[in-house]
Amino acid sequence: MFKLKARDKWNLVPYLTEEEKKTLSDKEVYLLNPDTKLNACNLDTLWSLFHATDDQVYPARVYAVSQDENQHVIVKKTANWSYQSHVKGGMVPAVSEEKQS
Repeated sequence: MFKLKARDKWNLVPYLTEEEKKTLSDKEVYLLNPDTKLNACNLDTLWSLFHATDDQVYPARVYAVSQDENQHVIVKKTANWSYQSHVKGGMVPAVSEEKQS
């Protein structure tokens, strides 16, 4: 499995504070890295982390995967389906058009 060195964590999620970035585990660094190609199991892990913490960074990553042309097509479609299911269920807010641009 690909792992980033601790000093590279700051590049992953620019809107996290420095203190929040220091608390990321190696697994979270791997999952939140925009260059990581995820699989369906990784998507389940992101949703598990979301349901455990209610932190919106995890559904944001699932949404990003659904829009990422570098992800495998099945993973993209699975991410889109799971994200939209959570939106329809009222568990996460939908990404607005303003946020997408």
